[in-house]
Amino acid sequence: MQGLRQAGAQGTDNSLVAAFGVHINAEIASLDAHHINAYIKAFAMLQWWLVQAHDVNISRRLTPYIDLYPDAYLLEVAAAKAPSIDNIIDSYLQANPTRNRALDMLPMFAEIDSDRVKNVIDDPRIKARPTFHYRLPNCEIDKDNWSLAQPWNLWAVVEEVANSGEALNELCQLFVNSERIILGVDRNLWVERVDAWLKDHGWV
Repeated sequence: MQGLRQAGAQGTDNSLVAAFGVHINAEIASLDAHHINAYIKAFAMLQWWLVQAHDVNISRRLTPYIDLYPDAYLLEVAAAKAPSIDNIIDSYLQANPTRNRALDMLPMFAEIDSDRVKNVIDDPRIKARPTFHYRLPNCEIDKDNWSLAQPWNLWAVVEEVANSGEALNELCQLFVNSERIILGVDRNLWVERVDAWLKDHGWV
């Protein structure tokens, strides 16, 4: 890391337009529907909290590259019980027909069913691989006190929640119950609830 800094590597703060960030491609343990659904649920429930936890740079928030999942999709994901892999992919593609997501699932879905993905998004930049494409964190490689462990540790929180079983189901139900007519879920209040919930479970 020090060698890259000495060579002039730049981070997020060095450009208002480049929107440099860290991309984490974590391999998934299993491509079965239950496992994938749990990870999507976990990220969906944590995405607002993660923006705050990563302290995502304003220049990156204003670009489309790390757009979050739409609110309607969050509710759909939270309420889904045991969808098939076809339903998971179709639902995702309908709500997120783009590579520009903080957690881009297109590489993984292309690995499972490339034709299904290409029928909606025919983009040669989508490379099939059994990994999550997590692109939310800032890159601060130019700072002496920064390391890849910092963004990785926050991704690890997603993994903890995804593998928490009934705890994840309870969090999803809490999200559904937080829905307000017309107004939707209060983002700031939800971030506070998630932060307290994660601390109660010892994950942060």
